[in-house]
Amino acid sequence: MEESIKPIDCRYNLLTLSKPRVLSCQDPDHKTSIVRSYRGTFVDHTYYICNPSTRQYRAIFCGSRGEKQGFVSLCSVSLAFDVLKSPHYKVVCIWLLKKTTNTGDVKFYHQIELYSSETASWKLSGNVFPAPRDVFYKVGEFWNGSLHWLDLSKEGKSVCFSVEQELIMEMPKPPRSDGMFCIYFAECRGHLHLIQTHESRTSFEILEMMDDYKGWDVKYRVNIDDLTNAYPNITKDATLQFHYLQFSVLLVEVKERKSSTNLNRVQGKVSLNLVIQVLDEVISYDLEEMGIKKIDKLSPTTNLHRRNSPFQYIETLTCI
Repeated sequence: MEESIKPIDCRYNLLTLSKPRVLSCQDPDHKTSIVRSYRGTFVDHTYYICNPSTRQYRAIFCGSRGEKQGFVSLCSVSLAFDVLKSPHYKVVCIWLLKKTTNTGDVKFYHQIELYSSETASWKLSGNVFPAPRDVFYKVGEFWNGSLHWLDLSKEGKSVCFSVEQELIMEMPKPPRSDGMFCIYFAECRGHLHLIQTHESRTSFEILEMMDDYKGWDVKYRVNIDDLTNAYPNITKDATLQFHYLQFSVLLVEVKERKSSTNLNRVQGKVSLNLVIQVLDEVISYDLEEMGIKKIDKLSPTTNLHRRNSPFQYIETLTCI
């Protein structure tokens, strides 16, 4: 399979941001970074909105209503921002709260709290609503004017929150069988992608959410033989089960499709690049041309893992 590995044109930069004693959160719009630090009790939070291009940041203090509202903990903090539509952004907090019924039973709910950069103020959005406690454990993915949270458990529900309309809605789950799990869920250039695989396989499917939310389209079925041939050490303990492969998908990049020669291609007008960490290297894998290009070699102190949340970095001079 060595003949199928071709050099391709690829331009990426790896950006490292560091701030002492600050926890980094994903930037759903990929243009500004949001980080979070804690001061004391769980209702006392400070958020930092950062623009790496201008090296500017703004600290936002959330002295939330907390205990008075029955908040138990903060599930996630997400950034909703599209510089092409507005210079303003919103920060979306998902709180877990508990309420005691007249019969003494304790029930858990969620409450959304919004910060608007236009008004520089916080407000509670809508009423409390029930949802499984583990739905919002990750940062929401911003796409199509909404934030999205994926829950692929049998009983779970995947939901999205329209930032402008302030509505929480259920979104469809992808087709899947027992033993499948998600290894990637993110937006790129107006496309929302999901990668799922089976625990005993070395192939995976790349799916895309339809614009009308009617369902998921399968865009590619990918076998990683090219990677295992180019990087024999990708396997661990002499097994090819997916759980033991030493690689992680960092980004599904959308680009114009040049041809339709790839038989693994299912449908669509665009093709995809995968930005992947393989062992201590970051590479680009062109799914249309079946080409591999090395981007960078990671330092020994860099530790990217499948559970981490890499994000895109696009320069902008937007003021924060």
